[in-house]
Amino acid sequence: IKHVAEKTSDLKSKIILEITAGQGTELGFRLEELAEIYNAIDNKKKVKICLDTAHIFGGGYDLRQEKNCLSFIAEAEKLIGLDNVACIHFNDSKKALGSRVDRHQDIGKGEIGEDGLRAFFAQLNSKVNGVIPFILETPEEFLSYADQIKMIREWKL
Repeated sequence: IKHVAEKTSDLKSKIILEITAGQGTELGFRLEELAEIYNAIDNKKKVKICLDTAHIFGGGYDLRQEKNCLSFIAEAEKLIGLDNVACIHFNDSKKALGSRVDRHQDIGKGEIGEDGLRAFFAQLNSKVNGVIPFILETPEEFLSYADQIKMIREWKL
């Protein structure tokens, strides 16, 4: 990562490190690991972070309740800085908390549930004033992308 960042320092493009679910031998499913990798990079202007809600949940962070969402966001802010987050892959999880399996589900149809995702969305947006893009990354198994986006836009935040 350091080498690529150095060799592309004159380009506008960014390297984005995504939190993982921790499948197999994947690194970076704990915020401490991701922060250690990120903080070892000298040219941080070139590198950003992507948070994925299914990966976060699969990695063991319980996003089903607002207080847990607040704890995760506070830890992310402390360890990597929310200003270093480039985007959010927004999805529910087909697999259980801490399963370390990366399987996305439609919003509100998985293990995190609509209430947890709504709390995460509201809490993170309140911290960053809506400047981090949320990218819907779901399988359209139960709801179309249009219906999921409509649901999210109708949340009373």
